Amino acid sequence: MNTVQIGRERFSEIFWRILNEKVYSPWSVILEIIENQQKLRKDADYNTGSLGKNDAECLHRLVKFFQPRVIAEVGTFIGVSTLVMSDALKNVPHHIYTCDFSNDINLNTPNISQYPKKPSCLRLNVSFCNVTKVFLQSLFA
Repeated sequence: MNTVQIGRERFSEIFWRILNEKVYSPWSVILEIIENQQKLRKDADYNTGSLGKNDAECLHRLVKFFQPRVIAEVGTFIGVSTLVMSDALKNVPHHIYTCDFSNDINLNTPNISQYPKKPSCLRLNVSFCNVTKVFLQSLFA
């Protein structure tokens, strides 16, 4: 019997090639999300960073390929990754739970539940526990 060894670099190359063949991500929509959300930077308490164009496109492809029904995200900032994931699932029933310790940007979008920043670690832990509880309940519902 012949064996084949595939290292992580080769696996990654094969995986992304398959993903790129099977999934189309609308570049114009991704750029529009990024551009619209950049306007919220001025409202952020902390400029903690955001996804770049290529990373946003890769995230869109991954989410569109795997089609998760529930996503728990830690670190909303201005919502680029949140909205990119939601757009990738626009034809699939889904819900995204997201929280941010540093900023309190409100995305006000269906299918997205946000847990705003809290002034103390105790409250953050309670909020994170609530996100985890809701997330786990949705998995087993």
